[in-house]
Amino acid sequence: MKSVENCSGMTLIELIVSIGIMAIILTVIFAFLTAGIKSLILADKQMEVQQNARIAFDWISRDLKIAKDYEIVAEDKIKIIPYEGTVMTYYKSGKQLILERNKGHNPIANYIEYLKFEKMPDTTVKIDLIVEKDSYKVELSTKVKPPIKLGEDL
Repeated sequence: MKSVENCSGMTLIELIVSIGIMAIILTVIFAFLTAGIKSLILADKQMEVQQNARIAFDWISRDLKIAKDYEIVAEDKIKIIPYEGTVMTYYKSGKQLILERNKGHNPIANYIEYLKFEKMPDTTVKIDLIVEKDSYKVELSTKVKPPIKLGEDL
């Protein structure tokens, strides 16, 4: 018959200590995992906001650079007349940048909080843009010079 003194195994104290150490290790792993997921979500939001701002600037700038003429209809609306093709109008509707062409209205970018077109003295167009989603905000400004001056005959 075996005596109790010769039995190998864990005591209750050893079991509680090992469970405590395991709980601490799992808590640290969970904290790192949670921080990583939050960083990923934030980076995704930032990327989406920056992409929308870039798309808005790219489309408007590209069309202004090949414009025969343009007209700033309102603070947040510009009509661009290209050398060939149909007239394009960019404007802010709600939180979207809309391109109106051939009686169609196409959303170009989202999360647009503020859009302003301003004609500078040398016919350069200054564009101010604020794009925001879930408290992440991007404020951008650029100047685009169309190839000819307003009112010039071709």
